[in-house]
Amino acid sequence: CVNGVHRSLVTTLAAANEYKITHLEQAENWALVEKSSIFYSSGFFITVSPDSMEKVAKHACETNKTYCLNLAAPFIIQVPPFKATLTKLMPFVDILFGNETEAVEFAKSEGWTE
Repeated sequence: CVNGVHRSLVTTLAAANEYKITHLEQAENWALVEKSSIFYSSGFFITVSPDSMEKVAKHACETNKTYCLNLAAPFIIQVPPFKATLTKLMPFVDILFGNETEAVEFAKSEGWTE
């Protein structure tokens, strides 16, 4: 909701935990993916539906669209199954977002030095 310069968000955070790839694959939802040219995924979604993220990322790559990913939090990089998904997604990422803490954690996980 936007009211002048004030913004608010009303959500049920637990709803994301119910997301399944079958929702993405429904014809009316996939049609929206096909119409889009830029995709943005939060790393937090890795904890819920990594297969959905991978499907959209691959679609973006195959159709010359832009896929953006936000690292979201250090724990996404630290928890092995989440890091594995992050690593799997990286070849498809055109723009990677992260704050300094997330960037340092990612660099450590990759064995990069200063």
